[in-house]
Amino acid sequence: MAEIRREDRERIEYVSAMLVELLRMTDANRFPVLSYFIEMACLEARQLQDNEDASNDRGKKRDAVA
Repeated sequence: MAEIRREDRERIEYVSAMLVELLRMTDANRFPVLSYFIEMACLEARQLQDNEDASNDRGKKRDAVA
């Protein structure tokens, strides 16, 4: 996977934080579909962050061995 630029990583972190706040504001019982889509967006943002973290970790391990 291609490495995410610093500006994009910061943007993803910000969007992720805002999505968490929106999810807290929505009531899953009153707005289940809206809550569902916000939660899916949260998961997507978190996956992007996790993939970037894993990519960075592999590079560090590879450099340490070499």
